[in-house]
Amino acid sequence: MRKILILPSWYPSFENSVSGIFFYNQIRLFINNYDVRILFGVPKVNSKRFKKLLNTIIFILFGEVFIRVKHNFFHTPPYIFGFEYEMGLNKLKRQNYKLRKKAYLKFFKNEVIINWQPDLIHSFNFNIGGIIAKELFEEYGFPYINTEHHPFNFKLPPYFYKDLKQALKHSKYNFFVSQWQYRTFLLFDKSIEGEILGNPVDGHFFKLRVRNNKETFKIIHISNGDIPKDLKTLFKTIEYIYSTLNSNTGIEITILGFSGTLENLLRTEYGQLSWYKMIRFLRPGSRDIVRRELQRSDVFIFTSVSESFGIAPLEALMCGVPVVATDNGAIHEYLKDGVNGILCRMKDYKALAEAVLKIYKGEVVYSPEKVRQTVFPQFHIDNYRTTISGVYDSVININ
Repeated sequence: MRKILILPSWYPSFENSVSGIFFYNQIRLFINNYDVRILFGVPKVNSKRFKKLLNTIIFILFGEVFIRVKHNFFHTPPYIFGFEYEMGLNKLKRQNYKLRKKAYLKFFKNEVIINWQPDLIHSFNFNIGGIIAKELFEEYGFPYINTEHHPFNFKLPPYFYKDLKQALKHSKYNFFVSQWQYRTFLLFDKSIEGEILGNPVDGHFFKLRVRNNKETFKIIHISNGDIPKDLKTLFKTIEYIYSTLNSNTGIEITILGFSGTLENLLRTEYGQLSWYKMIRFLRPGSRDIVRRELQRSDVFIFTSVSESFGIAPLEALMCGVPVVATDNGAIHEYLKDGVNGILCRMKDYKALAEAVLKIYKGEVVYSPEKVRQTVFPQFHIDNYRTTISGVYDSVININ
């Protein structure tokens, strides 16, 4: 069985089961046909400043970094080569960057290659998975491919960009999840060769929504609530919907995915407002909960100002739920205005609210079956599995 080493840039653990969960789900698509294993390291937390200073001195003088195996810490299967490494002083960013690369190389040499040697490496995001893939290529000659999930970051230091150019150059395939995201990399280097891959959704799991025969019209938003999601516009949209109807009767709004800390901050700002008290908040949960809530919903609302892809709206469409969203870049990969949802200008809360109200009032009607069919053929997991398997086999055969 051919051996594939996966290098994610973040990955779910039993301390944080949400971070990198989509990497985990995508990787599991290949465990029946390949010997897939993960290599992932995390920095040790809560180290005292003196210990970090000592780590920095030892690394600068001797090139040594301290690592240890992390057993029963990450989600499996597939099997994971997990480890923890000691960091240096926080302000010495370049030294910590070098230390992190050295930690991966040391662990790979001591714990991985002595018993298991990959035929191919697949990294997810150049920061840091793709950089480590480049380092392993330079050290051992293992071919690698990369799938990038973030737009290009123009605020990183020059030494990182130097590594990034080499990582892009030596990768057998550079996959991007959207045209918009690929364009941000071309602004960095117009010679980058890339292919658009998209993100897969399990259409057998995210089935058609359960028809809502009750009087309640259900609106849903799913995200972690980070800055690009533009929560100010989201809540102004919700406020406008309630004020336009002059009543809370017949509408239910669910927000899924916010942390308790974020909820507390929002409660401080909006908690005294009557419409805010009508929102039903659900903390991050299992995929079963996400599916259940989507299948109960009539419309998905998305106010983000910047997305490399945006998996949650696609999951909604796969369930036959129309999406009302801002024109945030990558949304064009799957949202077709007037066909499976409505596109609005960024930060235009009135347009977003009025689009939702059109669906609520029946002025615009979307067939769940037709909405689902707009995304199923292209984004169902079977297509992704076939494409990536073909790439794996072709690169391995060539090498």
